[in-house]
Amino acid sequence: MNRILFPRGPLHSEPIHFCHLLNHSHCEVVQKMSSVSANNILVHVFNPLSTPVKHYIKLPVDRGLYEVFASDRSSVDHQLLHLADSVRSLPHRSVDTPYELLFRATLPALGYTTYLIRKINGPDFAPPRRLTGPAENSGEVVIENNKMALVFNPSTGLLQEIILSDGRRVPFKQNFHLYRGSSGSYTEKASGAYAFNPTSDGSSPATNKVTYHVSKGDLVEEVHQVFNEYISQTIRLHQHSDSIEFDWVIGPIPKGNWYSDLGREIVTRYETDFHTNGTWWTDSNGREAIRRTRDHRPTWNLITTENVAANYYPISTWTFIRDYDRNLQLTVLPDRAEGGASLTDGALELMVHRRLFYDDGFGMEEALDEPGSDAKGLIVKGRHHVILNDIRPSVQKIRTMSKQLALPPLTMFRALTDPGIYHLNRPERFDFSGLHRKLPINIHLLSLERWDDNKLLIRLEHFFEVNEDLKFSRPRRVSLRDIFDPLRITSAQEVTLNVVQDRRAAEKRRLRFVSRFDPYFNYTNLLSQIDPNDQSNHSDGQEPLIVILYPMDIKSYLVTFEAKRICFGSSYSARGQNRARSYPC
Repeated sequence: MNRILFPRGPLHSEPIHFCHLLNHSHCEVVQKMSSVSANNILVHVFNPLSTPVKHYIKLPVDRGLYEVFASDRSSVDHQLLHLADSVRSLPHRSVDTPYELLFRATLPALGYTTYLIRKINGPDFAPPRRLTGPAENSGEVVIENNKMALVFNPSTGLLQEIILSDGRRVPFKQNFHLYRGSSGSYTEKASGAYAFNPTSDGSSPATNKVTYHVSKGDLVEEVHQVFNEYISQTIRLHQHSDSIEFDWVIGPIPKGNWYSDLGREIVTRYETDFHTNGTWWTDSNGREAIRRTRDHRPTWNLITTENVAANYYPISTWTFIRDYDRNLQLTVLPDRAEGGASLTDGALELMVHRRLFYDDGFGMEEALDEPGSDAKGLIVKGRHHVILNDIRPSVQKIRTMSKQLALPPLTMFRALTDPGIYHLNRPERFDFSGLHRKLPINIHLLSLERWDDNKLLIRLEHFFEVNEDLKFSRPRRVSLRDIFDPLRITSAQEVTLNVVQDRRAAEKRRLRFVSRFDPYFNYTNLLSQIDPNDQSNHSDGQEPLIVILYPMDIKSYLVTFEAKRICFGSSYSARGQNRARSYPC
C-alpha cells in the first residue's frame, strides 16, 4: 500500500491503520488525535466499485474544532454530531468519545482519495445543538433535505408521514414489534435458532410513545428515539440523499423467569397505505427479484397453520412493495441478511434480534440465548436504508445502492506530524483511479485478480434484470483494451465462470435441458415492451476486445496486458539496502 500511495518521501515509512469497529463509532487511531504528536490525521478512502461514489464518512472524535481538507487542498464542509447514548454505552467501546465528525467524500472509480483532518486547539468550541420536542410555533417535528421531508408526531415522537419532493404526502409509520416465542409441545416445535414459531399470529408494539430529541445541521438531520430500556434508534436524513437511514441498537433483551419468559423476537415494521394485493418482492442473493404472494406457493396449494412463519423469506440485499395505481415503491435495504415478510398490505417487517430460552430440536441442543461481550445478553447494532419513490427511479436506486452497501469504501488512517507535507507539491500521491474511463452504470467489475505472468482474471457483471428498466436493461458494450489507466489489455480469452476451460469449447460440450416453466414466471410484465435482444445502439462486437453483456450476464476473461508507463520507487531488501524497483503507476 505504501509503495503505491507514497513511493518515496517522509510518509513512506508511516504505518497505515484500520478501524474495524467504525460501525460502532470506535476508532482508537482517530480518538488519539488530541495528542500533541497526532493533531493531524490523513484519511485514505478506497472505492472498490468501478463507478465514482459519493459517500458520507463518520469518525468518532472528542470535543473540539476541526478542519477537513480534500486531496486538492480545498476545504470540505463537515458537521459535528452528538453520538447516540445507546452507542456510547456499548460494552466493548474502550474510549468514550461524545461526538462524530461527518463529511461527504467524493471517491474516484476503483481508486482512492485522501482527506486531511486537523484539530484546532482553542476555547471557542460550541457543542452541536439539540432540540427536544416540537419546533417553536409549530405542532410538527420535521427533518428534511432537498429530496423529501419526514414528519413526526410531536406527542408520540413516532414517524407518521413522508412528503416527497413533488409535494405528495404518503402516510408512513415505523415501530418495533415483539413476537413471543413458543416453548414447544408434543404437537408443535419451539421457536429457536432454526425455527420461527411465535405463540400467536399477532405482535405487540414495543411502545406507543418514545422519548426523542432532534439534531439539525448543514449535512444531516437526525431524530434520536428511545423506545424502552433495550431498544433505541436514530432516523437520519443526509443532504442530497434520497434514502432514509434507520440506525438501531437493540439489546440486551431482558431475561425473566425461566418458567414464564418464553423469549422475544423483535421486528421493525414499516407501514404505508399502499394497495399491494398481498404481493411483495425479495432478492435472490442480491441479483434477481422474486415475487412473493402471501399464503401462496407457485407450484402447490399451501395449507398451513403457521400464518406468520410461512410468509417469512430470507432477505440478503433488499425487499420492496409496490402500489401500481400510485406508481410508488417502498424499498428496504438491510445491512445484513435478515428474515422478512409483508403480513398485511402496505407493510414490510424485518427480524432484527431474537433471544429465546427453549431448544427447537433441530440439532443445536441449546437455546438461542447469546451472552454478548459482557455476559448480560447480546446487543445488536444495525442499519436499514429505506427508499420511497416512483417505481422506475427506485429500481435504478436499488441496483446501484445495493452494490455500494455490499462493497463499501475502505477507510485507512495514518498520523501526520507535519501538516505542511499535505500542502506542498511533493511526490506523495493523495488520489488515484485505476480506471481509464468509468464503466457504464449497469456494469460492475466483479473480479480483478492477478493470474500469472502478464495475465489478469477479469469478471464483468451486468446487474440489471431483463425487462427491469427501459434504459439500463439493454445489452451494453464494453471495451477491454483501455479499461485500466496504468495498463493496456493486448488480448482476451473468454473462459467459464470457474476459469477451467475456454467458454466456446465448453458450450459445445455442455448438456442441453428444456425447462417446463418460464424462467421469468415470477417477474412483473410492467416493462415487457422492452426487447432484451435489441442491439441497435451497439456495434456487432466482432472486435475481440469489445464485449457485449446482456442483463444478468457474468462473463470471465483471462487477459494479457502491458504497462502504459513505468514509475520507479524504492523497496527495502532483506539485507537492509534500498533497491530501485519499477512498477505500473
